[in-house]
Amino acid sequence: MYLNLSALTFLFFPLLGILIPFILWKSKKGKIKNINKLGKDLIKLKYLGRYYSFLFRYCCLLFQKWNLLKI
Repeated sequence: MYLNLSALTFLFFPLLGILIPFILWKSKKGKIKNINKLGKDLIKLKYLGRYYSFLFRYCCLLFQKWNLLKI
């Protein structure tokens, strides 16, 4: 349960949303049943979200530079 809630730490500092779940996952890896799959899925989701967010911002900057996007 705490692994899912720890993903909300990105509200305070963006990288904490990836680091805190990763640390909790590694520390509880052998102790809780099915935490390996949950931890991998959560880290993958947070990483991909961060990646696509960066990609979207970069594309917007390029489109603004080429005058294809008027904001």
